[in-house]
Amino acid sequence: MTLDEYKAEVKKIRSECEVNIVSLSRKFLESNRTIKAGDIIKDHIGLVKVEQFGMYFRDGIPYGIYTGPCYTKQGKPFKSGETRSVYQINLVE
Repeated sequence: MTLDEYKAEVKKIRSECEVNIVSLSRKFLESNRTIKAGDIIKDHIGLVKVEQFGMYFRDGIPYGIYTGPCYTKQGKPFKSGETRSVYQINLVE
């Protein structure tokens, strides 16, 4: 085995490992998610109606990102149609 073959094999193993970690993280988020599409959530900025879900990592732990249109305090969508994302760690109950 040459050095180039070794590096190629290590790269392949790391790539497969990363795919497995992302898959496991998605399963973890799906099984622990309490927020559904259509829910209106609140963070320190305001209200958002959830339309899409995403994922990000913080200190190696997966967290959810919820994206959708902004809503007013009265529960009505902004006239501008502005959308934004809310990070799971910023949710206010």
